[in-house]
Amino acid sequence: KFSFKQKPAPAKTADPEPASAGAPAVPDTAGREHAEKPLAQPRAAEALLEKMSSDRNELLVSDKHDSTLAVDEVGADQDVRFMDVSGCEIKVLHQSGSVRFINLRNCRVYIGPVAGSCFFENCHECQFYIASRQVRIHDSTSCDFYLHVLSRPIFEHCSKLRFAPYLLDYSSLAGQLEAAGLDAPRAADCWRDVDDFRWLRQQQSPNWCILPEAERVKHRL
Repeated sequence: KFSFKQKPAPAKTADPEPASAGAPAVPDTAGREHAEKPLAQPRAAEALLEKMSSDRNELLVSDKHDSTLAVDEVGADQDVRFMDVSGCEIKVLHQSGSVRFINLRNCRVYIGPVAGSCFFENCHECQFYIASRQVRIHDSTSCDFYLHVLSRPIFEHCSKLRFAPYLLDYSSLAGQLEAAGLDAPRAADCWRDVDDFRWLRQQQSPNWCILPEAERVKHRL
């Protein structure tokens, strides 16, 4: 089940200045050879998730605009998909199996522990707070990702992405992280080990950077 509340239509404002400030930060693994990357085809994992979702009880939330969307009940191994959503605040403060975001624009997204994967497709001008085993991002621009993740975030065909540690907190989070198997110490650092799958040079990719500390926003819900 999910609930949503309609938000008042926002007043039109001028387009914001570009979010990037200064040169992109160079991750600790900048010199690593591309051959060491864990996945030969990132979309293979997404194809597997698509097959799994067809066999399981997936919760679909679609065609929502200018609302607050709160998933009230979700199974610990259930898949959730948000599709064609704009101008919304999304909250899933429960453990889930996997979450997909397709065609999101100008959304703020707060996601509790995801035991499996989070996939992002065609998302623009969004803020994501995500705790997940792995993260895959495709065809997205101008998004901030606050991550608690157990493996390298991987993206392709994206630009203007910024990454930061998971700055979301709520009362049951610690217990949910443990139950989902996401409480390993390495999750504190994997968020910064980002892989631009289409960038084959050893120099830092121009398509992502670390979000400056002064611009990070912490939330307690």
